[in-house]
Amino acid sequence: MSPYKMLRDRQYGVKALAAMGRKAEAIRYAEEGRGLNDSPVAIARACEEVLLSSGFADEAYERYGLVANRAGTYLAWFRAVAKKYPHKAKAEVLADLVEHTPGEEGKWFAAAKSAKLFDEAKARIREMVARETFGERFVTRVLGRYLEGGLMGREAYRELDETSRAAYFTVCESNKDAAGAGESSVWHDNFA
Repeated sequence: MSPYKMLRDRQYGVKALAAMGRKAEAIRYAEEGRGLNDSPVAIARACEEVLLSSGFADEAYERYGLVANRAGTYLAWFRAVAKKYPHKAKAEVLADLVEHTPGEEGKWFAAAKSAKLFDEAKARIREMVARETFGERFVTRVLGRYLEGGLMGREAYRELDETSRAAYFTVCESNKDAAGAGESSVWHDNFA
């Protein structure tokens, strides 16, 4: 076994242990390789591979599936996880990814729309409105797209739009910096 802690030096040991049938030891060995310069994605991929080859798809998903399949975009990340774990409902995968990335809920709209999970996407809008983790222009733009695409009725649009605007102005009233920052500021877009 490699005396070095870095996964790139230990990856062959992980593969050898897995090939010898010592899967739990292989996962432990890979996990021990975590260092400052090691990619958590690479370690998760190695461990996920061991679990999947052992037939433990549910455990692989729970422990490593979301991290191991991270991709360049949120939509690509969603597709990679959904493809690797077809036994999981797409709505469940989306919910798990949203939960895994707190504060980034708005970035999952493209994934929800791509998977035709319109109810889940609307639920994400409502969650963002309730938690005030959005900018007014962002929510208005997203709601407008849903209305134009016929994915949301006018009444549902008005309800969400009014709720989002009320939450936005509540924050501006209670925070002088926010009120003085101006409509076009980054602060207003992100509620910094």
